[in-house]
Amino acid sequence: SSDLSDIIRKLRSFTGPTNPKKIKKKTLPLVKNEAGEVCAYPAEALGVWINYFMQMEGGRRITHEELRKQWILELGRFARPDLQISIHELPTLTDLEISYRRVPGGRAQGPDNVPGELCKYQAAPLALASFAHLAKLVCHGQEFLGHKGGQLTPAYKGKGMISCCSSYRSLLVSSNIGKVLHRTLRQANASLYEAFMQGQQVGGRRKVPVQLALHEVRAFLRLARRSGHSAGILFLDLTEAFYRILRELSLGGEPKDETVAHVMARLQMPHTALHDIHQLLCQQSALMQAGLSDTARNYTAAVHSGTHFWLQGQGDVAKTCMGTRPGDSFADVVFGYTWSLVMRKLQNYMV
Repeated sequence: SSDLSDIIRKLRSFTGPTNPKKIKKKTLPLVKNEAGEVCAYPAEALGVWINYFMQMEGGRRITHEELRKQWILELGRFARPDLQISIHELPTLTDLEISYRRVPGGRAQGPDNVPGELCKYQAAPLALASFAHLAKLVCHGQEFLGHKGGQLTPAYKGKGMISCCSSYRSLLVSSNIGKVLHRTLRQANASLYEAFMQGQQVGGRRKVPVQLALHEVRAFLRLARRSGHSAGILFLDLTEAFYRILRELSLGGEPKDETVAHVMARLQMPHTALHDIHQLLCQQSALMQAGLSDTARNYTAAVHSGTHFWLQGQGDVAKTCMGTRPGDSFADVVFGYTWSLVMRKLQNYMV
């Protein structure tokens, strides 16, 4: 027996989507470089794609050997010689199994070639086999290097020139097992995350659709109209917002000077803003303000260290240090915590 959603997904390749806006258009395999000229060779086009997404996440290209050496050094930094944690901080085997059952099927496989169907229908044995990995990640922040990255694929947004990199967004195909471990950890602190969020901040809440924000705005306008009050809406187009966030604002720690300089250059900020950035970094991190324990802050920072990606045909990897993890359960955690700080400051200013 198959779920109705699985049957519809199988038939969609024959019937196509019913919504005309969702009809995918095949794009030509060409791209323009920074000079506006079309790349003549595949290697040149690959380099343009790598540089575009690498600059977006503040990354740099390194070899696999160097990536492994840096990963080993980071393992020693997150390891805890004196371990004293409450048993309630460790997710249960049932929590891990539930996360496995939520893995959708019919999706692309990660670097470990573990399909989503295997995770979904063999959740119990897989949870039992990988629970030690979860415990090691929680207690000592030790995560497998293969769970920190994946293959990145450009996806056309549906608008803009198909030859420009800015018309594409990134899709990261990573390990299903790694995403299951991350989902389990996120669910363990979901209540603290939701309590820390600003009142009208709906992104990332459990069992809350993202369309709720639209309904709230419409309800506010209807109320203002009935009351005879003036009302307006300010829309902010936060281009690449998920990738412009300094992780240290949420996770704690001190970023490298190169990372801060990269953010200022990307946002075209004046030199006077450097003092404000350092003042923000001197404050308590968002995770600490939210009340997360030392253990939770340690493994959350460990998950966001050593992140990397590669494109098809690339011989090395691009190690990233900014923004969130696209396509992962932690994708909106860093942004959500940081955005909550911004919204609270804005709310206090408006009051």
